[in-house]
Amino acid sequence: MNMLEIKLDTVPTLTLCRDEDIWRWDFEENFQVIQSEGYRDDCILALVEHGNLPPIEDLQECYDWESCDWREARQSVVSYLIEVGGMGALSVKDAIQAAIENGYYSPREGWIEVLKELIREDFTIQDFCREDDGLASLTNCLEDIAIVQTVTGYSQGDLAHVLIHGREFEKLAGKPWQGTRDRNSLENLIFNQPLYVELELRCDVEPVQFELRDQYDYDRDEIVELCRTHGASEQEIELIEESLPDYA
Repeated sequence: MNMLEIKLDTVPTLTLCRDEDIWRWDFEENFQVIQSEGYRDDCILALVEHGNLPPIEDLQECYDWESCDWREARQSVVSYLIEVGGMGALSVKDAIQAAIENGYYSPREGWIEVLKELIREDFTIQDFCREDDGLASLTNCLEDIAIVQTVTGYSQGDLAHVLIHGREFEKLAGKPWQGTRDRNSLENLIFNQPLYVELELRCDVEPVQFELRDQYDYDRDEIVELCRTHGASEQEIELIEESLPDYA
């Protein structure tokens, strides 16, 4: 919304607008851009919470590699090679032999490195965000560290995937990620601009937006009541009610 100034009888004013500067500051303090939106590319952000959370910047960082068992990694690699390589009719033993011949074999813990290499070659962090079936099958031996929260705005095409370091977030917040409730906060930070409301009465200037129930939700009646609480006369209240838009 454009800035609205309502001139009152004493000294001006009630000033009301959406605060783009605060929105931009909040966005930069809370997110790191991993991938910008583009042709066939989704917007991917990492939640950093004012520098208190480590950003997940790479597909490898989405998984807990320390808990991965090499035997499970080998099974995942073999199964993936059977499926992708068109070797469905072969036994696991034959698939392992085929893997050896194609240079994929490594003894014991080396299978984990092979798994990492397959993930690096065949998938991107966008596949993780979109819950790609092939990636999910290849990494079923791994525990996810990253949480993906997909958020949308009000316009068609307003979409972003937010990567959250689940374990570090729980340490910071003292509770796990709350899904729908926490998603609403992300949508505000990414797609909505907070309200700025300043009331000047009798040489007393007060920014009152922090007293709003929700700085992102414009409530005409709530703003009128705030003005009344801060000492606006009934004549001034009448002018405010006539001038405030129904939506902003």
